[in-house]
Amino acid sequence: MGGASTQALGSPQQDCVSWLRGSGLDVADGIRCDRDGTAFDTAGEPVAHIHAIGDVAAWTDQDGVPRRHEDWTTAQRQGRHVARALLGMDPIQPPDRERDYFWTHQFGRRIRILGTPVADGKLITQMTNPEKKASFHTVERYGETVAWISVNAPREFALTMRDSMYATFQKNNM
Repeated sequence: MGGASTQALGSPQQDCVSWLRGSGLDVADGIRCDRDGTAFDTAGEPVAHIHAIGDVAAWTDQDGVPRRHEDWTTAQRQGRHVARALLGMDPIQPPDRERDYFWTHQFGRRIRILGTPVADGKLITQMTNPEKKASFHTVERYGETVAWISVNAPREFALTMRDSMYATFQKNNM
């Protein structure tokens, strides 16, 4: 990310779908699914009554690209979405309309990320507090904030989460 002196990298988990090879499901990178979690076969057709959630599921996002999300929050959202569909209930909203959320503890620091930091984004420091080893950053791309990164900055992150939920609600109810 543009000019960052420090970068955090994560390594993807190895999905455990080898037992599904030969089943007819598309398992090239996890179990490929549509936007509602229905699995695709190797011909790219949805397979009725077969759904996948969590880190093995590569749900198709709004851009039409299948992506795996290896975090608890996404697994909960996907599970809620599939359960409602199986029960014949309307979805609250598709999980891909909610921003990604991730948190971790590393070396005595609580790191939280809302949104998707992109490689071609510009990292902008919004706040630093060296005594608390705290900082708050945004990642901007094409004039839009696409991610918020908090390191030991719970207040700033809580305000960002609140504002994001309100903005998502407004966008989905217009």
